[in-house]
Amino acid sequence: MLADTIDVICHSASSVNFIQPDSYMKATSVDVLHEIVHFAAHNKLKCLILLSTMSVYSWEMSLQIKQ
Repeated sequence: MLADTIDVICHSASSVNFIQPDSYMKATSVDVLHEIVHFAAHNKLKCLILLSTMSVYSWEMSLQIKQ
């Protein structure tokens, strides 16, 4: 069973759109993350690494690059 054989989960997939409201992205971002956290805690506890688009590339950084 996969939940018993892995030690680390790297999660970088989500729906990101800085213009749409949060409700537009809830199913593909928040709801999926809830399932991943549940999976990470199933049977053997697994390390969960999250990569955030807001931290990697945000509007503020975009403005700094252009200046």
